[in-house]
This record gives sequence, structure tokens and C-alpha cells, in this order.
Amino acid sequence: MKKVLLASNNAKKIKEIKEILGDNYEVFALKDLNLDVDIPENENTFEGNALVKANFLSQHFEGIIIADDSGLEVEALNMEPGVYSARYAGAQRSDEDNMQKLLAELEIFTNRKAQF
Repeated sequence: MKKVLLASNNAKKIKEIKEILGDNYEVFALKDLNLDVDIPENENTFEGNALVKANFLSQHFEGIIIADDSGLEVEALNMEPGVYSARYAGAQRSDEDNMQKLLAELEIFTNRKAQF
């Protein structure tokens, strides 16, 4: 059976990918391997951050590694926060703080179009 490591601990994402891959793959999350690490996401693109994660995890796992990165891109803010979405309001990485900062930044705009 092929082994797959998901560079995530997001339960919904893990469940979805397990369903997609089916019974031919043994799927692991980071917590399954006791990898409680905060992998630096210091690239300027989603692709770059995903590659950093995959390269880091390849030192700890032999098999297929699936890594991604995502973020919120808001038209009125020139597609920010983008790759900085998780730490938009600072290093504490608080969803509430990030949302409050985003809403404050958008107060002067009527265009609220965004994509994730």
C-alpha cells in the first residue's frame, strides 16, 4: 500500500483526501507522525510555501507528500492578505485578530470581492 503524508492537521481536509484516494493509499496527517512543528511559510507565493513544506517533510517521511498553502485574496486590498492571511494581524496567528484587521482595512471600500 502506498503511503501518503498530508502536510496538514485539518480534519475536514484529511477526510476529504482520504475519500478521494480510496483504499489503495495509507494516508497520514502530521499528528499521526508526531510532527508538531510550525513549518516556516516565508515564500511570496502559495506554491513556494507548499514547496517549502513538502521539502521539509521529505526529511521525515518516505512516501508521497501532499502540501498546499492558501489564503484570502481581497480585490480592494490588491489581493492581500494573500500568503500572509494566517498572520495578517501579527505573529500570534489569531483568526479573530486577522478578521478584525481585515474588516477595519475594508471600511472605506464598497468592493468586498475576495477569493480563497
